[in-house]
Amino acid sequence: MFRKILLLLSGNVAISLVLFLRMILIARVISVADFGIASTFMISVTIMQLLSNIGLNQMIIQASDGDAAELQKALQGIQALRGILGSVLLFLIARPMAEFLGQGEITWAYQVLALVPILTGFAHFDVFRQQRRMRYGPFILTQLVPPVISVLLIWPLERVFGDWQVMLWSIMAQWTANLVLTHLVAERRYAIGFDRKVLKRGIAFGWPLLVNGVMLFVIYQGERMVVGRELGMADLAIFSMTLSLVQTPMGAVIRAVQQFLLPQIAAVKDDDARFGAMAAVTVQASGFAMAVMVAGVFLVGPSLVVLALGERYRPVNDLLLMMATVELIRSVRAGLSQVALARAKTGNGPLSNIPRVAAIGLSWYLLIHGAGLSTVLVVALCGETAGFAVALLLARRFAGMALAPVRLGIATLALLVAALVAASPQSGLDLPMAVSGSAVGASFAVFAVSLRHLWSYLRARRMNAYDDPA
Repeated sequence: MFRKILLLLSGNVAISLVLFLRMILIARVISVADFGIASTFMISVTIMQLLSNIGLNQMIIQASDGDAAELQKALQGIQALRGILGSVLLFLIARPMAEFLGQGEITWAYQVLALVPILTGFAHFDVFRQQRRMRYGPFILTQLVPPVISVLLIWPLERVFGDWQVMLWSIMAQWTANLVLTHLVAERRYAIGFDRKVLKRGIAFGWPLLVNGVMLFVIYQGERMVVGRELGMADLAIFSMTLSLVQTPMGAVIRAVQQFLLPQIAAVKDDDARFGAMAAVTVQASGFAMAVMVAGVFLVGPSLVVLALGERYRPVNDLLLMMATVELIRSVRAGLSQVALARAKTGNGPLSNIPRVAAIGLSWYLLIHGAGLSTVLVVALCGETAGFAVALLLARRFAGMALAPVRLGIATLALLVAALVAASPQSGLDLPMAVSGSAVGASFAVFAVSLRHLWSYLRARRMNAYDDPA
């Protein structure tokens, strides 16, 4: 068990570190304004990923017949079609998006990025199918090597262009390499097919995830877009850097948790008792992993920001802890969505995202009327908290998740969040480090002690998984 956990954690952390290194290097070799432009390319790629995500990679892990060759072939056919349609959509919205961001003169760059959905659409699904048997090495390889290649290309790209184009061509190199590697590590020969029954299953499973993707785009990138529009590229660079600094490591860890637990909770989805136990483990593991990350941000985040980025990015420190707290709540909410997804209840995500999407509109209104970046984070925290409450109720009602095993953990998590908010600059309390540190440390300890189901699971060292043929 712990070897697989270590593989996933180390792999995902390594991937995030490489992507973080790419961001740092690019920020170092181009101007702050150019980095603001470069960050909008990530918005474009995220549009592609979120607006075209119908969860086929999760379906092949979750479905009881996910190892069947015909199912995989049909899912790859749907994925290829999705990629083609996604490219067309991204190409069509390239100009409006560029003009909305005030970058109409470089519309061609956003159109180049429209090739990314095609590259992802023809990827091999074997890297996901192998996760059913808790085999993660091929997947980690396909996710780690492409970013490394993109980092190695920064120096020659900087010599040739020396501006925001470094990010553009680095992204294209990454996704091209990813496509090639998914085929190189596959056990089965690649094939695509079209099956009406599988298509109907895929649509039923994936349309809520597609809606969720639209909403996640607004959540993840909507704030960037309104910040860039209302406050300018320099503030967008600070906000984007803060978001990246938080989401890169925290996203790596929560992905590892989800990749490790989804095959296990899906494997026991028809056994209410075992499902309930794994549901509690999933939620508690998500919370504990993110709490550890936020504690790290609190202790060493500001020092690392100045060391890695220099004085010009010091304003990031004013936003860092609150951004991490928002991500903490979001990640635990995602754990609840994973519980529902294990039973093919994919509507949890989009419904629980409604309050968070509404928060974007409120942030935009406040920015127009003179608010700053700190207000955006406070509104985001309120939206995530409301979304978490919705996700909890939906997991109980539609996925049959018992609330009793997680009540104490949720209560102590609320205590930790309160301590983090009090310690952040947005609270206005300006507490001495000794006071805020003691409050955060004590609340973290109480939260950790309350996670009884997680500790019992780890002590037992017993995993659930589909026993599919190789």
